[in-house]
Amino acid sequence: MRLLHLETKKYSQALEETVRQLEASREVIRLKNLEEQKRSEQELTLAQETQESLLPRCLPQFENFSIHAFNSPTRYVGGDFYDFLPLRSGEWAGVVADVSGKGMSAALLSSMALGALNMELRSNTDPREVLKRLNRLLCEKSLPYQFVTLFLFVLSPHGMGQFISAGHNPAYLFRAATGKIERLISDAHFLGMFELASYEPRALRLDKGDILVVNSDGLTDAQDPREEMFGEERLLRIIRQEAPSGGHAIERKFLTAIEEFTQGMPQTDDITFVIVEKCQ
Repeated sequence: MRLLHLETKKYSQALEETVRQLEASREVIRLKNLEEQKRSEQELTLAQETQESLLPRCLPQFENFSIHAFNSPTRYVGGDFYDFLPLRSGEWAGVVADVSGKGMSAALLSSMALGALNMELRSNTDPREVLKRLNRLLCEKSLPYQFVTLFLFVLSPHGMGQFISAGHNPAYLFRAATGKIERLISDAHFLGMFELASYEPRALRLDKGDILVVNSDGLTDAQDPREEMFGEERLLRIIRQEAPSGGHAIERKFLTAIEEFTQGMPQTDDITFVIVEKCQ
């Protein structure tokens, strides 16, 4: 009996030691996972800060215009971007773009597209040629399943200009004189899929009080807990109701309406919009 007791005690001690080792190993793994998670979060935060730095740090003050803009990626980084650039012609350009996909891969392609577009606009004020060159670059450098939709517009201080919608969802032009909203629908291919695609500009004119609203589809595709989408009708209703009070009123209402509609539901897509108001 004594021998059996000693053997049992020895096995019990060995078992306790094994349990201690397992617990120690589990703690090491836990700490390692926490360290890796922390490092990943730091890298994602850095990526987020880098992408945010590519967007305008402050909105430009172009003569006779007031501009409002908003961008919220689904994750730390996303595929939407907007930008504004004064041109040598005395006009200025604005753009809203939406890269297919989400997360890091979309962010990398959007950064490349934004950089290339910025360079092209600085050296060439012809939107047709700018998008032709950008499309060729994206066809060469992007993955087969990646593409970019984009709304590019150019305006003079007097409100005369042109726009190209490359596969982008409709933009909206509120006419202050009539209270009507015009839908600016795409008639060109998205970028990065067809190397020989052409991009023909169409005339654009903003009179005093007119407001141009350009958004990514993440705004209209936002979902509530029942998976109902925010939709175009709600968007148009807000524009129609708030536009007489100015672009800032539209921006403020967009943000509160999306928050109330989604009721805390996670974003399903990047949300971006630009509002351009002709003040004089």
